[in-house]
Amino acid sequence: MSPLPLLSSLPFILFLLLSAIPLVEKELRADPLWTPQSAIMKGSPLSEYLPVSKESLLSLLRQCTICVGGERNLDVRMHGIAMSCTGECTQCGAKFNWKSSRMLPTKNESNKEKLFKINPDFVTGAVLTSVGGRKLHQVLFQSGMSTFSTPTFHRLKKHYVIPAIEEYFYRSQAILIDEINERVSKGEKINLSGDGQFDSRGYCGAWCRYFILCADTGRALHYILMHKNETGGSSMKMEVAALERGLNELSYMIGGTEAIESIVTDRHGAVTTMMQKKFPGIKHYFDPWHFFCNITLALITGQHTFDKDPTFKQFKACTYSAPTNPAIYIPKGGRIVKRLEDMVFTAKNTEDIKSVSWLLHTSPCESINALATRYASKEYYFSRSGHEHRTKTTIVHWNFLKESIMNGSIPVVVRKRMVESPHTTEKKRQNAKREQRKLWEKLTRPVVPAEGDPNLDDEWSEEEEEEDDGVLPPLLSPQLQLCQLADQN
Repeated sequence: MSPLPLLSSLPFILFLLLSAIPLVEKELRADPLWTPQSAIMKGSPLSEYLPVSKESLLSLLRQCTICVGGERNLDVRMHGIAMSCTGECTQCGAKFNWKSSRMLPTKNESNKEKLFKINPDFVTGAVLTSVGGRKLHQVLFQSGMSTFSTPTFHRLKKHYVIPAIEEYFYRSQAILIDEINERVSKGEKINLSGDGQFDSRGYCGAWCRYFILCADTGRALHYILMHKNETGGSSMKMEVAALERGLNELSYMIGGTEAIESIVTDRHGAVTTMMQKKFPGIKHYFDPWHFFCNITLALITGQHTFDKDPTFKQFKACTYSAPTNPAIYIPKGGRIVKRLEDMVFTAKNTEDIKSVSWLLHTSPCESINALATRYASKEYYFSRSGHEHRTKTTIVHWNFLKESIMNGSIPVVVRKRMVESPHTTEKKRQNAKREQRKLWEKLTRPVVPAEGDPNLDDEWSEEEEEEDDGVLPPLLSPQLQLCQLADQN
């Protein structure tokens, strides 16, 4: 017998796929709509997992690759997302053992725990992308794929994912602190920026998460997580206390406060007082955006008292269009300019503007706080351990992005300036859709309306005055009106 029928069909299939690659590339390049892949996709690793239909996979596994025409009796078992399959050919008796994912070794002495690699990989992806177990379960269920239960998800996260994140976090932060100490040993000083965020909106936050970043490189150096019970139950005191604790701990790691040149924070009176008393050797600067934002709010807050007049309760916004006159709106030397100067050039603003930083800012802190909100949403309450590992994940994510940008492995895409805000674009779309609906209702309204006609609006009623006698324009049917409208367009 020729040995060809005894060969496995898998190498033959692979040969067909590999031989078809040049033909596919030739067809793609001949396609006028084909464009080469971007620089971001070049060099990216291939996908490790491929979703397939379970029925198609089992039909392929039932065919014996040892003999011709033999079929296997399969014993299929699901292990979360992974699948294992054992069987025996009914014709030649060949044993068969197949797994959709390789198994990872564990420290558990019991052989009953089978840790397939695909399960912690999916949990890791759900944790690091802030998807969560519930959304992951919904996606897999709607896709028709097998999934694991909620206890299994949290067990894998607790015993494998979170310890790995913490180990990487402490190792990477140790390397980062060593780099700072090396700079300090050479006589350099570092500039810091800090900002805090509460776990809920308003003034009732239970947790305050404070990040301290290197203002020169933008990498996160340290974080503080504080509960309001540590400040006597006051939420407003947590940010100041977190900054004080963070500077003490960071200065201990880098050899003292002498290594810190300056720090940039929001314009906060309590922070200024604390810095002058506890850290007089560190220069304290204000973020320029927050400084001028406070001045702008002072100009528009509490200046209008329209609520006392019942007439103005009907107006929610200005109804007039924007002025087109390029002339000066406020006359020089007038009473309005004098009042504006009195509100802007106050004694506090004149003194605080000397501490505004023109080079350093807190925008990286705002960005990392926004990233932390993805992992710890303000819609849910988390315990200290929940906030701890989510904050560590945020720092790992943030520092990885910063290092990738510094190394050039991730291209920096500059966002184009928007011609108009997304809110304005959506309002225009809604207004255009509303006008189209009104036009259609007008064209489809019957010539002689009935009382129960749903197309009627409030502009017609039986109590309206009768029309004046005279020559009336001919009434056109809705079909003729639509034809005229089409001809005009």
